[in-house]
Amino acid sequence: MWYDKLALTYLGGAVLRAVSIWVTALGDAPWYFNAMYALMRTSVAGLRPIYKVDSGLVEIPICSWNGTFNFRAPTSGRVERLLRTRLRGAMDGTIPECTGSIVTGPWCLDQDGRATGLSAAALLDQTLATSIRAAAPELSTMVTTELQLNFLVPPPSDGTVLEAWTRSGFVDSRGGVAFGALRGPDAREYVHAVGWFQAVHSAPTGALDNFHRMGALPLGPTFDVTLDKLLGLRSLASKAADGGPADSDGFVKGPDLPMIDEFLNRNGTVHGGVTTMMAGLAAKAAMPPDSDSFDLQSLRLVFLRPATGPITSRARIRHPGRSLRIVDVGLFSGHTTPGNPTSHAPGAESKGGE
Repeated sequence: MWYDKLALTYLGGAVLRAVSIWVTALGDAPWYFNAMYALMRTSVAGLRPIYKVDSGLVEIPICSWNGTFNFRAPTSGRVERLLRTRLRGAMDGTIPECTGSIVTGPWCLDQDGRATGLSAAALLDQTLATSIRAAAPELSTMVTTELQLNFLVPPPSDGTVLEAWTRSGFVDSRGGVAFGALRGPDAREYVHAVGWFQAVHSAPTGALDNFHRMGALPLGPTFDVTLDKLLGLRSLASKAADGGPADSDGFVKGPDLPMIDEFLNRNGTVHGGVTTMMAGLAAKAAMPPDSDSFDLQSLRLVFLRPATGPITSRARIRHPGRSLRIVDVGLFSGHTTPGNPTSHAPGAESKGGE
């Protein structure tokens, strides 16, 4: 019987920790090193284990890092704080992971006091992007090009914590698509989400500083309000004048979003989650008075160009069914012309119910 001194060295670009242990073995011990090598290959994702055998002393670098971990959570801005969301990092990006959460409250109610999953739009927009960045760390700066939300069940507004579980679906050097769901403590799903993202250049100078400065502003009881009031939307009373469902010949004016620095993202443009929530509320506002029992069923928002100023909305009812109504919404930035919307929600669907 003999002893081999085994020095285990953890390498991650630099020596982080060294541990010496004694291993007892009978005869020659190459089986031990092969077993450890196989174990490291199957248990440490993203790492390339290596070892070498010298006379007497065996040095085993446990892992040689050939990638970048993305454990650090994305920085939260003002929008995330207003909606009581918490962002987390992702370790893999290609498998479902909990990448964020939202504490429900009055901000989960629309202008009519009905529960709405729209309040999770900002959380899902961010967490879908988190999964793509984890799968492809080189995509450090991206913009949302399309976001689709399917609302399964109205969420609570009693302080329940809901979690965003997301994963990337396809990623390349130009961007990618990710999928996600908003789940409750009992694993009940409230919202399904699909997001498309495109790689862009770095943020302009000063945009990130403003993002951090706005995110550090305090919250107070005045922010415990419904979603429309939290966003500061104006002119929400744009329902059809007649008492029944009727098609519009054209678009009618919807709510306005004043220019507020708090809603700018790290790229210096209006947060995609804010424009998504605005589009959903604009679709609800365009519904005729007999639509109080209708809840938003799905919303697909296409981002045509960044919004950098105040945003106005226009909407029209495309299909005025008795149980299903479809509304088209266009959002226009103060720096674009009426013929060039900044975002378009082609056919937000509302389903009737008791």
